[in-house]
Amino acid sequence: MINPEYQVFDKVSKEMKKRHPHCFMTTDEISGDSKLPAVQFYMDNNYIRRDMSDSGSVENAAQVSFVAYAYSGISRYEAYCILNDIDEIMQEIGFVRKNIFAIANYDKTIHRVRAGWSAMVTKNFEIGR
Repeated sequence: MINPEYQVFDKVSKEMKKRHPHCFMTTDEISGDSKLPAVQFYMDNNYIRRDMSDSGSVENAAQVSFVAYAYSGISRYEAYCILNDIDEIMQEIGFVRKNIFAIANYDKTIHRVRAGWSAMVTKNFEIGR
């Protein structure tokens, strides 16, 4: 199975530690007692590209999607800025942003923004649009 989740998370989290050293990043849900700012980042979709299959291999490439939720205790703007930096990193890797939008939160002191990216990944982990 083509599964680039670890490689992509590792690259994004290392770069984000340089840009936002106080931002906590995880693949798990952010709980109410988490230190903010925080980001939940994970692969949310991965399916075989049948158009890339041949007689030697069914799985030559996969269409892969990642999602990030940025949480801020300061402002929605801070959450957008964090996702903007993740967007730059994801574009450098070869992903294209599908969406970015604010999400209403039941706790009005926590601001939450979601973004998603997509790319085709080959069995050799080459990432392309």
